[in-house]
Amino acid sequence: MLIALSFELEAPGEAELLDCCFENERVCFSAASDGSVNRYDLDSGIKVSVGNHDDSATCVEYSAETCQIITAGWDKKINFWDARSTQSHGCLSSLVSEVESMSLSGLNLMVAAGSSVSLYDIRSFKTSVHTKGVKVKCIRPIFNPKGFVVGSIDGRVLLEYICKSSSHEGYAFRCHPKVKDGRRHVVTVNDIAFNPSIIGSFVTGDNDGYATLWDARGRKRIFEMSRYPNSVVS
Repeated sequence: MLIALSFELEAPGEAELLDCCFENERVCFSAASDGSVNRYDLDSGIKVSVGNHDDSATCVEYSAETCQIITAGWDKKINFWDARSTQSHGCLSSLVSEVESMSLSGLNLMVAAGSSVSLYDIRSFKTSVHTKGVKVKCIRPIFNPKGFVVGSIDGRVLLEYICKSSSHEGYAFRCHPKVKDGRRHVVTVNDIAFNPSIIGSFVTGDNDGYATLWDARGRKRIFEMSRYPNSVVS
């Protein structure tokens, strides 16, 4: 069944938009290649500048618990902004590499920078670092049990649980090996999305234009969609 769609807002700009998120159905935020972070009111069409990074702003998340806009970028910084006043609430500038991906789950912030995944409690900024040994391209939260899943530039997906147990142990598998000219090659996992209708499953998108549905618990492929003409980035 198709749901009727209506055009809401177009906000042209000179910089490429790299990420966006919503505060609610009427307010959204964007991160752009020129480092700008903006707030959009979808009712009035008004755009307000929140702030800027020193390099491309690659990620933006909104925390309903703390009423903060959280952004990260290639300047190796994570910035925190008050969503009501758009004033800066602080900055973490000790990251070892540019931030490629970021996800927020409640009060837990997950940041992928280089080959490391950093987990922050945004109330206290306490952190734990997990080194993966390969450059991480994307990161998404696992909700039950709590953990995270990352996609890498060498075609691997790694699942790790924050509270390890015998029934929930992390693992990794190479999910996107392809055959080209008779030889196997690997492609980058650009994004991961969990399927709400099938518990324990997620979809990966890669540089070769494939979107694939996986059974996380059974560690096997369920379905691969027909190849898209361009890479699947989101």
